[in-house]
Amino acid sequence: MTEEFHSFDSKPKPKKATRVIVIILAVCLPPILIVALLFGLFALALHSHQMAMQRAAELSPRVKALMPLNEAFLTAATGPEAITAMPYFKSWMSNVSFETTLLGCPDPAANDSPDACMYSDSGPLSEKTPEQICSDVIAYAKGLGATNEMSVLFSRGQPLSEKSVENCVSTLQAQPRSAAWALFSPQYVLYGNFKSNTPMAIGLTLSQQTTKVAAGGVNAPSMPPYDGKDLLQPLLNVYSITVATTLEVAKIEVKADPFANEKNRTAALLDLITYYRAANPQQDPRSKAFTDAVISDFNARYKFEGSWTPFVSSDDKVHWIQLVRTDGAKLCIAIDRKNSTSKNIHEQRIEGDTLENAAFIGNGEISYGLPGFQTVELAGVGQEIKDRNANYYFGDYFVGTCS
Repeated sequence: MTEEFHSFDSKPKPKKATRVIVIILAVCLPPILIVALLFGLFALALHSHQMAMQRAAELSPRVKALMPLNEAFLTAATGPEAITAMPYFKSWMSNVSFETTLLGCPDPAANDSPDACMYSDSGPLSEKTPEQICSDVIAYAKGLGATNEMSVLFSRGQPLSEKSVENCVSTLQAQPRSAAWALFSPQYVLYGNFKSNTPMAIGLTLSQQTTKVAAGGVNAPSMPPYDGKDLLQPLLNVYSITVATTLEVAKIEVKADPFANEKNRTAALLDLITYYRAANPQQDPRSKAFTDAVISDFNARYKFEGSWTPFVSSDDKVHWIQLVRTDGAKLCIAIDRKNSTSKNIHEQRIEGDTLENAAFIGNGEISYGLPGFQTVELAGVGQEIKDRNANYYFGDYFVGTCS
């Protein structure tokens, strides 16, 4: 057995966690509450405006002097020519999401940087191939001054070439991360100079979402209920783009591949299992056929030196997966918890990452994946236990065969 598998439980577990809970409430408000709600929204907008004015007043002379460069670039990057070049990116937002962190975008509330970002997503886009999207975005970026490309596949960056579309597609199809509601590709980054004194960067990401998630998007059309004919509900491609000045970014760089080791790839499989279970409630989450389908999907997405086989227990259900490495190492990994119900099937002991900035515990329906492009270990791998008779949780494992 390799040292890497021996170290599955070698890191101390964090003591605190920030839980992420999404609650959707459908309520019917009486008129007086509607008036109160509108008043509250007006007050919030007024407060936001006052905060923005306060931020502008607090800008240093250095930042104020550079702001026109930022504004000129963002105006050009999100104007009519951008919509003509990429009509699927229609609505641009300045309050960027966590996906833009690879470009080094400052906190929207910061007042000590002249840099800022704009972000847009395509909504579900089936009529365009990744090759077409990459070709459009690269041509658009060149028009803004991009001369180089960078991704997790070539982290030192290199000049744009006739192979750039292929490089872009390969990046978007590289090992993704699970964010509970979608699978996110690594970011493909283009960079250069808009003008001689205005460095900039453009990032492209592909996410794959279920129809249930995509239907809630800003640009998403109304989606019909899934008919359940396939074991795994088809995922919809949603592309996102970020444009940013890099006036105060010393060096354009991308984060290391979080799936560069076998432990994180093992955890990626566990995250895929929870993701597809939540996305496919019409399926038996413990059936061999369903588990085989998830393993097949994993093998198409990730590189792994070994094989995975569902272990069918005496109740004809799959509670464990047998891992056999090409070097002969064997692990039996739980994809259930002992005496589980449908509500706690994904429950894990791990409640946060080593930076204590995200929730990893199952909330009754799903377990969370790698958050915010952090390169810390994933949630799925739990603790080493003695055997199948132990009090195990989702992600726990023992050395040897499941039988």
